[in-house]
Amino acid sequence: RDAEPRCCEVINSPIYVVTDVELDGPVPGRHSMLSFASVAVTPDGHHHGEFESVLSELDGASPDPEIMAFWKTQPEAYAAATRNPEPPEAVMKRFVDWVRSLAGDAIFAAHPLALDGPWIDFYLQRFTRECLSEGPWRPKRLFRSPPLCLMSFAAGRLGWPTWACDVDRYPADWLGDHEHTHQAIDDARGYAHLLVILMSKSGPA
Repeated sequence: RDAEPRCCEVINSPIYVVTDVELDGPVPGRHSMLSFASVAVTPDGHHHGEFESVLSELDGASPDPEIMAFWKTQPEAYAAATRNPEPPEAVMKRFVDWVRSLAGDAIFAAHPLALDGPWIDFYLQRFTRECLSEGPWRPKRLFRSPPLCLMSFAAGRLGWPTWACDVDRYPADWLGDHEHTHQAIDDARGYAHLLVILMSKSGPA
């Protein structure tokens, strides 16, 4: 008889922390995270709050010229990503407190995880005692499950190639009609709505 699948632990009322980051370069530490935003949502579409903040530049870091050339084409988004920055240590402590206040087990999600995930992990490890993914030996870890890549999840759910799972290819209603503005909170809201659509029983029409 085939062995039945076993689960190490049960996730209690999972809440997805769908996160988008804005950056001044590609390498955490060499460059800085300008801002980020998270939307906490359950698969049934219920929202459990939002978090957003602008961060001051890391000591010893400097912006990447190519990324800054892109930001020159997005003046409104860049203004939002750099307005009234706070020290990263204060922001990340507040973020940890916010995640821990959620009424369920938090699961980090991003589109794509390969971009946003390493930045949040770097800042968590540098400014707090937390990190993005930890083993079960730590019972009070910040995120109870490995993070979810929404781009990969969309590819599997839709049967599309991964490279086709791009914000410009999704119908506007899959993103909740949230325009992708490169402002972190706008983009996080759109991806949170996409997560709910992908997790629905019927899936996208």
